Amino acid sequence: MPQFTLICTDEDQTVTTKEFEATMLNDVVDKTEDFLKGVGYCFEELRTQVYRLPENDDLTSLYRDVDN
Repeated sequence: MPQFTLICTDEDQTVTTKEFEATMLNDVVDKTEDFLKGVGYCFEELRTQVYRLPENDDLTSLYRDVDN
């Protein structure tokens, strides 16, 4: 499972950290949103927008050829 460590050091040298494990992108974004709001950033929401790659896309064939 991927592990994440987010660290913020403010102008007073106060260090805030958040460590978590997550496999789903939505979970990572939610925890990152919590961290950013916790260290003082103000925004409505942070969210994912995921698009499926078409099967005939050049990027798809590039990734398939990596092991060759």
